[in-house]
Amino acid sequence: MTRDQATLRSAISDLQLHAQRIVEGLRAGGHASKRAGASVEFDRYRAYQPGDDLRHLDWRVFARSERLVLKRSQLETTLDVMLLMDASGSMSFGSGGDWGTKYDLVSSIAQAIAWLATESGDRIAAFRCADSTLDSCALRSGPVGLAQALRVIDSPAMNGQKLHLAEAASHIVSLMHRSGLVVVLSDLLDPPERFSQAIGKLRHHGHDVLVIQVLDNAERTFDVSEEVRLEDLEGGVSRRLNARVVRDDYLEALNQHQKSILASCRSLHVDHVLVDPHESPIPMLRAVIQRRNSHRQTG
Repeated sequence: MTRDQATLRSAISDLQLHAQRIVEGLRAGGHASKRAGASVEFDRYRAYQPGDDLRHLDWRVFARSERLVLKRSQLETTLDVMLLMDASGSMSFGSGGDWGTKYDLVSSIAQAIAWLATESGDRIAAFRCADSTLDSCALRSGPVGLAQALRVIDSPAMNGQKLHLAEAASHIVSLMHRSGLVVVLSDLLDPPERFSQAIGKLRHHGHDVLVIQVLDNAERTFDVSEEVRLEDLEGGVSRRLNARVVRDDYLEALNQHQKSILASCRSLHVDHVLVDPHESPIPMLRAVIQRRNSHRQTG
């Protein structure tokens, strides 16, 4: 075992217990292998970018031209993975599910994805957004990349702040200089047109997108007592309501919202997964990974 491998193995102990469960559940279902074999012919080069593995540099080209370039095979050797985490106030909600609050769940999923991507040799970065707060790290591979991503992921949600996906998407476009995978982790409780605009921008710039939406069971069913106090975690406003009076209108509005989200995902060719802190995310995540692998292998 190399020193880097030993460092990665020890890093798993720093992950939350829930993240470890996801890693073990998905280990056999990571993204399709893109590792180049020794006999693959190189069809082009690309310029070195900070965070690239120096082992892939072509030193003969550097000796001739003093240009840092990487050999790029017909099969890409690495994948850039960006984790876009919604850290707005609504993500701190939870109704007692085994996986905690919505933010607890996406943090566990993000940690697991970061671990699996790093173990596969991919470059990983995490990006948290809420209002004007942009917390991110550079794309890096190996133990350094994992440590940087975990620092961002481990930060808490920010009560009183709203989600601005469009601004986050613009920032990610500026950070990712080649096509990669952007994993969006959010409750998506934002106007659907803003979601469509943000994902459309990422797709326009050539990025693959996986949307992992988290909604708590209480939000999905509105199964509460007749008198309930609702608090806006992003605006600070609270109001007492009779649940029986507003339940049907609430569920219809949520249904229409979800239909709009799914329609945008279909039109933009984006995978969508819905998870709930009351349920294990592993079966749904495994299914979408297997589906993506199948499409990639047959495409």
